[in-house]
Amino acid sequence: MVNKEQQDEVNLAGQSRSQNKKNNTYKEQKGKIFIKKVILENFLSFQKDEVNFGNAKFVIIVGPNWSGKTSVFQAIKFVLGSNERDDRYTKWSSFIRDGQNHAMVEIHIQHNEDLIQIRRFVIRGQSPFYKIKRKNDTEFRKIQANEIQKEIMDLNINPDNQFAFVSQGKIDSIKNLKPFE
Repeated sequence: MVNKEQQDEVNLAGQSRSQNKKNNTYKEQKGKIFIKKVILENFLSFQKDEVNFGNAKFVIIVGPNWSGKTSVFQAIKFVLGSNERDDRYTKWSSFIRDGQNHAMVEIHIQHNEDLIQIRRFVIRGQSPFYKIKRKNDTEFRKIQANEIQKEIMDLNINPDNQFAFVSQGKIDSIKNLKPFE
């Protein structure tokens, strides 16, 4: 697990604009966007844990084997709406900690003055669902997956961007890419 001394910085998007797929136009994103923290509950090996990134702009998670680095990586992608799963997790319920019936990941994203909190839940036997809370909201409200995808896209975040979210073992393949690739 990452401790304060190991935390560097996180840059979320890895891109400066988002593409509107319908009409192939781009919307320039103004301001700063970064992950402040991630809360994991019954997610993989975590019972209840919080990873604080503060105001960091770029983070590299390091630690010994089996310390939870990949779990934090999977949690961030999961809560941001990625439907990609590592080969170890063949179904959504695979993310639920052994002996539990649900898992939840919450992410706090700072976008200029707005703090956006997104929760994604998975309950055994059910499809995952989302809740969101913005700066001026008093409580979380349930939101559809397509609405979360739009929110995330509006922030220029693509959780499946292999250059922004580089998983264990992918560094060498990216490092060895040719300029035209």
